[in-house]
Amino acid sequence: MKLNLKAQTTMEGIYSFKAVNAFTGESRHLGDVADSPNMIVKAGLNAVGGGATLIYQCCIGTNSTTVTFNDTGLGAQIAATTTIQSSTYGAASSAPYYRWYRKTFRFDQGVAAGNLAEVGMKTSSGTLFSRALIVDSAGIPTTLSILEDEYLDVTYELRTYIDSTDKVQTLVINGDTYTVTLRAADITSSSYYQDEGITSILSSSTNQYFCSGYIGSVVNSPSGASYGQGRSLRGNYITDSFERTFTTSAGLNYSNYSGGIQALYIQTSQGNFQAGFVPALPKNNYMIITIDLTVGWGVYDS
Repeated sequence: MKLNLKAQTTMEGIYSFKAVNAFTGESRHLGDVADSPNMIVKAGLNAVGGGATLIYQCCIGTNSTTVTFNDTGLGAQIAATTTIQSSTYGAASSAPYYRWYRKTFRFDQGVAAGNLAEVGMKTSSGTLFSRALIVDSAGIPTTLSILEDEYLDVTYELRTYIDSTDKVQTLVINGDTYTVTLRAADITSSSYYQDEGITSILSSSTNQYFCSGYIGSVVNSPSGASYGQGRSLRGNYITDSFERTFTTSAGLNYSNYSGGIQALYIQTSQGNFQAGFVPALPKNNYMIITIDLTVGWGVYDS
């Protein structure tokens, strides 16, 4: 028995800035410079399909050319840093639901001096992940002036939004019709959220479970007994597809619940998901159930 499911997430990022006097430790007001929403570029979305660290190197430059989806670098980069001052992550507690990962990068005294117009983030493989122009409070491109005696801290927050609406499909297996409901799970939890590509969370057999109980709400997971199963990725990542498929199976001697399998729970670096089956999927020691979950990702439209 084989089932195919598909989930979708979207991403956005926001840059913020702080200039600090290297001798007094005092922060300077940056005038009308505001937080800068970024463009996660095509190369960055493709990087999610691999295992690279997505928020690895912060870059700054002086070019104010409009950001495009096909950008592969800054217009006029003057400096870059991998020095991380802080790193943290969490999740929104109410809709719109998203998980966030935040890193603060430091440019040492004098390194960022000048009139900055653009900022970007590169992955650990050197690929441009995102680019943004520095803007004012009205969203109009401006410049950020950093003095010779200042260091610059740039904070980047990457948000991954998880669709909280149910996706329902019907399947016919051996003449019987099943209703399958795919739903987000533990949507307010930051467990397993990483700033790494989707292949970075494949090593544990405890990342997906076949369950004897019903699926929970979007802030919970399925109930009842569960048994963790291994999984793998199917095939290589296809450039510009912005999706990967996980496959997991319940073997002959596993998840043979008397009432059948009522739910599946799976954790990925792009979010946690659950699927409910009505009626329950029959399972005994003569059967193998294989389920494919395709996780897609794109740019969040705010």
